[in-house]
This record gives sequence, C-alpha cells and structure tokens, in this order.
Amino acid sequence: MAVSTAACLAVALPGFALGQTATGPEHAASAPAISHRAAPHRGKTTLPSGTPIALQLETSVSTASSKAGEGFAARVMKTVYLYGRPVIPAGSIVEGRVLHVKDTRPAQGHSELLLHPDLLTTPSGQRYHLIADVIQTDPISGTEVDSEGMILSKRGPSRADKLRLIAGGGGGAVTGAVLIGAKAALVGGGVGAAAAAGWWLLRHRHAEMKAGEHLTVRLDQPLRIESVPAMPSRGGRRH
Repeated sequence: MAVSTAACLAVALPGFALGQTATGPEHAASAPAISHRAAPHRGKTTLPSGTPIALQLETSVSTASSKAGEGFAARVMKTVYLYGRPVIPAGSIVEGRVLHVKDTRPAQGHSELLLHPDLLTTPSGQRYHLIADVIQTDPISGTEVDSEGMILSKRGPSRADKLRLIAGGGGGAVTGAVLIGAKAALVGGGVGAAAAAGWWLLRHRHAEMKAGEHLTVRLDQPLRIESVPAMPSRGGRRH
C-alpha cells in the first residue's frame, strides 16, 4: 500500500507542476494585451441655448437697400467649444433671412433691421437648422442692438454729421461777416448751423452693416450637432 501511494504521488505531482506552468507568468505574457485607450469620440453634442457665435458678414445688409425675405450669409470667425471640445468649426457658414426693414429719419425714430439666422453649414458639408438672435454689431457700423435682436441706427449725429454741423455754422458766419459785418456773422452762424441741423433731422439715417464687418449671434434654442473629434496637439493639451 505504501509503494502504491508513493507511486500515485509521483504520477500526480508532475501533472500538478505542469498545471502551474500552464497558468504561470510565461503564459500570461503570451496573452494579447488589452488597450484602455478610448477611441476618438464623435457623436451628437447639444450646444445650450445662450451660446454666442462670432460671425463675419459675407454679404452687406442695409435698411436703404435690403428687403424683407432677402437672404444673407456670414462666416464663423472662431471655433465654438463645449467643455474643451470643438463643436462648430471656424469657417462654418451661417445663413438666414431679413425679417424686417424700416428706413426712417432721425426725427422720426430709429431705422430698423431684423436678421433671422436659420442655417449652419460646417466645412465638411453638414447642415443644421438653428434659431439665433443678433446680440452685438460691429462698432464701426454705427448701429446698436436692442433686447429683441433688432439692429437700430443711432439717432444721434454721426461723426460726419457733427463735422457737417460745424461746417454749416462756420460757413454761415463767414458769409454774414463778408456781406454785412460782425453782428451778422453771429446771425449767419446760427442760420448755417440750423440749416445743417435741419438737414440731419430730415435725411434718412440707415441701419447698415457691410460685408467684412463683425456681429455676434446667440442661440435662442439648443443646437444638437455632431461634434468634431478633438485632435491631439503637439504643444500640449487644451484646457
């Protein structure tokens, strides 16, 4: 019985050792490695309502020439990011329509221009419907924006108007002094300034923005869009 037991152990132990070798470090090293690196994310992203988009006009718009229903186009100046990921690439095109035009004189109120951006096209050709309002115009345009997104002409005289008022008063004063005398110069100056002021009040003051000028729109409703995969930067991570 002792010999039989020893023989059984002699047969069983090598098998046990072989079993350990089969599951040891050498076997683990030969197993395929599992990568924990995440695949590039490309999916739908929702930009929240209130997101601003900086644009540059591709077409001019003006209360002097634009009509309700006409189209306009602008280019996205800066990439729009959400949580550090690019969503709307720079160079995308925003298109829309002119909804309202009112061209008037300063004495009667503001000239008004209402733009309705409604289509976004990315450089890759993807198109998305959007609803947005204008919230800011280029200072050089001489316009302002009210709380409803209406672009307005400023009622006060522009720099050119002020120069014209000064020139009108000066011209009247010179004319009065030459024809009558010093006392008439004061009267002539007043008449000239009044004439220039009347011209400013009666002429149309257009609300207009030229191609190349900047404006900012703000999403009025969330925009669901396919996000652009973030590309690794050689200069480091974007924060």
